[in-house]
Amino acid sequence: SDSCPQILNLDKEKYHVDKDCFYALVNSKGEFEIAWGVHEDDARRTFKINYTIKDAVKNYSDVSQFYWQFVSNKSEIPAKHVTGTITLPTEVTNIDDLRVWAHGPLNGNIYKVSNNCVKFEVDSFNRRTMLEARVVTPTYV
Repeated sequence: SDSCPQILNLDKEKYHVDKDCFYALVNSKGEFEIAWGVHEDDARRTFKINYTIKDAVKNYSDVSQFYWQFVSNKSEIPAKHVTGTITLPTEVTNIDDLRVWAHGPLNGNIYKVSNNCVKFEVDSFNRRTMLEARVVTPTYV
């Protein structure tokens, strides 16, 4: 067929994914994997990945922390531009109480947009490069 469903109904990873198709699942190594099909003749592709992470915040006696690796150093795909938005479930009272930083390429930026929103961006993202973001708030959030 000439068309592909938006998400492939696969229960395990596939070495070659058909063009314009993708899947997202926990692979045989126990790692979350997103794979999509592209062909080398495609000059430019844009991928938007949206997902909700449940129970990803650790609460301590003095702070709450969201710490997530968005791209693994095992990724073989470079990108011209990588961006991300982290939306907190509630706002901090004082934006100075919202602490943010990232680990990965030094040419990236992470910044507070509002009392409950953080954005990050990296240009010229190389393959085999990891990208993590950390957001820390007081425990009242």
